[in-house]
Amino acid sequence: MKKNIKLTTFLCMITSVLLVNACTNNSNINPSKHELGSITGRVYFDENSNKECDCECGIEDIKIRIYKNSCAESIFQSVDSDEEGYFIFDDLEAGTYCIYPDIPFTCEGFTPTTGINRIIEIKPGESIEAEWFSYEKYVDLATD
Repeated sequence: MKKNIKLTTFLCMITSVLLVNACTNNSNINPSKHELGSITGRVYFDENSNKECDCECGIEDIKIRIYKNSCAESIFQSVDSDEEGYFIFDDLEAGTYCIYPDIPFTCEGFTPTTGINRIIEIKPGESIEAEWFSYEKYVDLATD
């Protein structure tokens, strides 16, 4: 009986020390504040101009820029779309971001079929897929 009491007392003391230590070491840390998120998306050629990706080809090597707060700010990061038009921004803190694909428009033969930027709000640790960017072939009606 005395062994059980001693063992129980010992286990209670160890548990107390561990709990106090855990609380003391983490009291100044807000884990949700430091969880990083990501934003993914795609740039594709909208062959039928319906603003939906119907198994259409992605556009490779498009520079995608991301800005903190709004597109009027300085560029925060940039990545290139892969061979299928996909892109990802990792390790983002919670906040508002603006994504903008740097694609040549009518002078290079493309015109957007969806908006030209995306404003996205991410929460701590959240991964968001942005609405995809779509482009169609530009047709100059004045010359056709």
